[in-house]
Amino acid sequence: MTSRCKGLGERCGRGVGRGAVLAAALVALLGAAGPGQAQQGEEGEWCRLEYVMKLSGLEVGKLTLELERRAQEARARMRLKNKGLARLFMRLSARMEGRVVLEDGIVRPAEFRIRYEKPGRVRDIRLRYDQSGRIVELRYVNNGRLRESDVPERLRKATVDPMTAFLRLQGWLTGGPEVGERIRIPVFEGRKRLDVEVEYRGLVQPRDDRIKGAVHRLRARLIGIYGFEGGYGFVSDPGEEPNWLDVLASEEPCPAPLRVVGESPLYKPKILRRKARSDRL
Repeated sequence: MTSRCKGLGERCGRGVGRGAVLAAALVALLGAAGPGQAQQGEEGEWCRLEYVMKLSGLEVGKLTLELERRAQEARARMRLKNKGLARLFMRLSARMEGRVVLEDGIVRPAEFRIRYEKPGRVRDIRLRYDQSGRIVELRYVNNGRLRESDVPERLRKATVDPMTAFLRLQGWLTGGPEVGERIRIPVFEGRKRLDVEVEYRGLVQPRDDRIKGAVHRLRARLIGIYGFEGGYGFVSDPGEEPNWLDVLASEEPCPAPLRVVGESPLYKPKILRRKARSDRL
């Protein structure tokens, strides 16, 4: 008996261990609204959200997102670990952290780091930006050895890291876009390059008892520009039919998505926010 994830897990396990790590992280970030656990005080705002990732009905990953926001800067941290059947084929974790500067309504990248770990390999990538948002340092270490990024220099220009992309999407949604309005953000994390495109579809009342009240509906896609070998229902190649993602996002503090569902009939990708005791869905 075989599944849509090739032998009940092999392909899903490998998928979470490659380009799907960045794709899953971006999908969890791109919804741009949702409650989580938010705290307001002298130190600013803090929230923590947890998600599960599914491919073809199999739970293959867990994501945790934390956000700290102060008057002039914000920090975002995310951790992804594969789980369930996927761990039989590859044990993997990824951690990313970004710091941005908030100034006059502009979200400017300052620092970013991502670390991939699996048996026999550790990749650590750091990016640093100047005051104009230009990359001034890229340090890529693979198993203790310095390496050059394969992404061409021309594709790195005018890009931001995944965490900056998330915070820019937050600002775009809270700014009240018109139905049909789109935003497209070029993203680079040191090894891979993609574009995030989001379209605002309006307020809807979902048929889900766990979600109370009207929520924002977004349509999104991730366009793999460089470094992706198959998108597992999350990432589309530039010249192919897009894999659209249906995103629900609520109007509450600490923006982040409630639910992301992909159109791919083969992989049926989903990222779902896990219900926590402090959630108010």
